[in-house]
Amino acid sequence: GSTIVNVSSTNGTKTISPESLDYNISKIGLQSLTRDLAYQFKPNIRVNAVAIGWADTDMNKDLPKEYIEEENSKIFLERFADPSEIAKTIYFLATEESSYINGEIINIDGGYFW
Repeated sequence: GSTIVNVSSTNGTKTISPESLDYNISKIGLQSLTRDLAYQFKPNIRVNAVAIGWADTDMNKDLPKEYIEEENSKIFLERFADPSEIAKTIYFLATEESSYINGEIINIDGGYFW
């Protein structure tokens, strides 16, 4: 079988941030598309998505230290994700090891709560 893995954000599942409404809506739309395509392509193509929380990437390297500390305090694991941790989940969803997972949104956020 074939598989599609969409990359989304927890802004579409768990986060409330009115200042980024346009971004949030795009992620909600992608997650809805994931579920709709999983149904449309069944049973031959599986479609899942990952919803990524904070990650230790170049995009976040210039955030103020106080802000990073504040956000880390909201994460059960108390740190941003390493990109390799995200890649491993995407890889898993793309392999036959996840052959019975379809139409799901997997949060990769270290247990973020707001």
